[in-house]
Amino acid sequence: MTERNVIILIGLVNLTLLGFLTPLLDGDLLAAQDPLFFSWPGVVIIALWGLAYIAVAPVWDKVPWLLLVFALEKLLFDLRWVHWIIHNKEALPALYEQDLMVALFYSGYGIWDGACALVFLWYFMRARQKAAV
Repeated sequence: MTERNVIILIGLVNLTLLGFLTPLLDGDLLAAQDPLFFSWPGVVIIALWGLAYIAVAPVWDKVPWLLLVFALEKLLFDLRWVHWIIHNKEALPALYEQDLMVALFYSGYGIWDGACALVFLWYFMRARQKAAV
């Protein structure tokens, strides 16, 4: 998979979070667990980040510093998830009883974001090397 396609995939995954606010899923429950990051405005901002990733994908190697910003943004979400897990892991069984999708999301979104942070950091370093040549 090319760098362009990986970045587009990351962007598309960000956009899927909007699905948690559809009538089929409990957006209120999602937001209740972390209102700062996953209320309606937070989810819209996440979708906008996804669109930014997709917009940059064709020229990823020309914007290394933007890739670093993307890595930092994903790291922030990863660290937020670690904090949430440490302080709320006892809430997960009740979440699984209330809504499987919300529970699955909170069980692992930080793993995805951490992996994406590493991808963006790797692409940043590669783009910097290409610019130095």
